[in-house]
Amino acid sequence: MVLKDVRNLYSEAIISRKTYRNLVENRIKKMDGYEFEDFCADIFRLNGYKVFQTKRTGDGGLDLILNKDTYVEIKHYSENNTIGRPIVQKLIGACVTDNITKAIIITTSSYTTTAIECMDTCKAVKVERWYMNEVLELCDKSPYTVLEWLGYKRSYLKTLGILDKVS
Repeated sequence: MVLKDVRNLYSEAIISRKTYRNLVENRIKKMDGYEFEDFCADIFRLNGYKVFQTKRTGDGGLDLILNKDTYVEIKHYSENNTIGRPIVQKLIGACVTDNITKAIIITTSSYTTTAIECMDTCKAVKVERWYMNEVLELCDKSPYTVLEWLGYKRSYLKTLGILDKVS
């Protein structure tokens, strides 16, 4: 099989969704927090969002601003390190201060019960909680671009048996 456009990698079922997601998730797990922030910013851009990245430290509780109306906080945590209520409250505070009514918290781990309760009961800001699966869903829309961004080369994908032949 010869690919005219290797960007059709996923859409032409050359790679299974499970294999693709495993590749992406394994790379994400190896990232540090700043790399994960950059990755999320690029994934949002690939999906048509206008993205502004805040400064690395002292960001006031937010990492990205999407389309000037959504604040995003990103936490690259180990599975046992959960998002607690203080992180949620800090993001909500930033939103309220700037009159923003929508926010997203993205994590590679999970949320405490009190964090979820805080998000669900907040009336001033609609706060979405995203896990790895939501990030992977955004990645699904541009699979080969994502694999390239993550540093996977066509030759590597071929050795995994993902590509039969590469032009």
